[in-house]
Amino acid sequence: MSPMRILVTGGAGFIGSNLIARLLADGHDVVSIDNYSTGNVANEVPGCRYINADIRTDMGACGRPPDVIFHLAGLARIRPSFVRPSETFSANVVGTEAVLEYARVVGAIVVYAGSSSRWHDPQTSPYATS
Repeated sequence: MSPMRILVTGGAGFIGSNLIARLLADGHDVVSIDNYSTGNVANEVPGCRYINADIRTDMGACGRPPDVIFHLAGLARIRPSFVRPSETFSANVVGTEAVLEYARVVGAIVVYAGSSSRWHDPQTSPYATS
């Protein structure tokens, strides 16, 4: 398989950084967009270009359009979603909408990583709803 241009949203998180390490090892060109609200610079993997940006407004910041987008960005955790429900909804719903619209425009495939909260009743928390 020839190398692909891959964008990972939330690439400075635990799951994102491990995915990026594997994608780089497989020879792909990888870029990450992360606003570092929960991600950490210490998780950055050499060989990946990291962009400190918000997926809600800055999807075009990655430069050349990707072939594939792994969408991992968002605000996780149930308890904090009760304290910041609007921020949770904005990051998770508006952010995902922005990623999907960007992918539609540039013709990229999106791989979405769901949450374990998918199995919870959406009415139980702002996080599960978003």
